[in-house]
Formats: sequence, structure tokens, C-alpha cells
Amino acid sequence: MGSRHWLGHFSSNQANVSDNEFTADWGGGLDFKIFPYVSLRLEARDFYSEVPPLALPSNGGHQNNVVASGGLVLRF
Repeated sequence: MGSRHWLGHFSSNQANVSDNEFTADWGGGLDFKIFPYVSLRLEARDFYSEVPPLALPSNGGHQNNVVASGGLVLRF
């Protein structure tokens, strides 16, 4: 499990507006051994930031964007 802090850039395709906001992400994952040199990896990350003031009206607040991924791990 890890955590990182970034400066995120947000832009709108419908209006010529962009904004930078402080962002953070954290997540974790698991490896499941299938064969001696092959594992299945599952991971989930949450990207957390303030709601950027773009084209849509907003009352502020924060947003979470969760990303799940998976893959195969080959060990040499």
C-alpha cells in the first residue's frame, strides 16, 4: 500500500477552462501465485482531489476516482 501527493491539472473539452488542484492517491494490491513463475495481480487505487471549477457549476467539495486493474506477473 502506498500514498503519493501530486498537483493535478484539469481541463474542460466544452469550455476553454483549466485548473490545477492538489491531488493524492493511495491504493494497494495482491499477487496470487498460479504457477511457480506466474502470478495474478489485482490492484485498486483511489485518486482524491478537490472538485475543479470548470464548465459545470459546483458547490466545492472533493471527488474520488477509483481505478481497478489487474494483470499477469512473470518472475524470472
